[in-house]
Amino acid sequence: MRAPLLPLLASPLLAGTLLGCKPPPEAPTDLAQLCNYLFREAGEPEDREEYLLAGIENLDAWLQQDMEATSEGYTVDNLDQSIVETLDIGNPSTSALVGAAVAVDHDHVARGVAIATAWADQEQVLAGNYDLYEREYMGDKDAFIARQELWLEASSYSESSWAGIIKVNSTNWIQFRWVEVEDGWALVHRSWLIEPAEVSWESIEVNAQYLLAVTLPAPWNGSGSVRMMTTWIDADYGVDIENYARNQIVSSMLKQGEMIDEWLGEQVEQYGDLDGILEAGG
Repeated sequence: MRAPLLPLLASPLLAGTLLGCKPPPEAPTDLAQLCNYLFREAGEPEDREEYLLAGIENLDAWLQQDMEATSEGYTVDNLDQSIVETLDIGNPSTSALVGAAVAVDHDHVARGVAIATAWADQEQVLAGNYDLYEREYMGDKDAFIARQELWLEASSYSESSWAGIIKVNSTNWIQFRWVEVEDGWALVHRSWLIEPAEVSWESIEVNAQYLLAVTLPAPWNGSGSVRMMTTWIDADYGVDIENYARNQIVSSMLKQGEMIDEWLGEQVEQYGDLDGILEAGG
């Protein structure tokens, strides 16, 4: 796992050139700081969207210069405690979080990734990952995919198993958001455990987990889109296996990217295009 020790990668935002113009907001250029920044700004209201856009621009600049290394995974710093305090989940400590970020190429555009992650049945998209996945939407998922609505929230309850032995039940809050960028539309997705997961194995605890995923149009990369995912997790496995945990986080995120592309490819082959998938109902 690479540590985030590369020199800062600047994506200079032009300052206002006219007297009295408000300069654009500044966003971090270091990946670990940028992940924190984007997770926070993803939940801020629309009147702060320029801050989120600044972060997305810096992420795009980072990936253009460091896509290959980021696709192998980076260790990221702990999620800031002040950010967690805004989530209304009882302020669990962030001191024990283990985090990693990874970027994946997608064959499909961001709208396709949105269909696979925000709209479709996750038991089908991520077949084998869940024994049960139920999602309750706080909005119209069809209007979101059509970008008639730019926000979508949901709660989810899932049941899964590790190695077919350890049962894990978890409840998450999920937020999706469209942001218009220079090359099209970016999909911003974040989620978090509402409460510690229920784990059947007494020596294992999953106290907190947070996810950030940003899917960008990527004409510079020759792919449909690029998706940067970050996961922070506070889990006690009964032994000190921090590096193993980070490697598992990266492996899981890479596998999810592969499964999304595989599902979308199968759906497009069957129904013709993304609109055909929507018309068929998923």
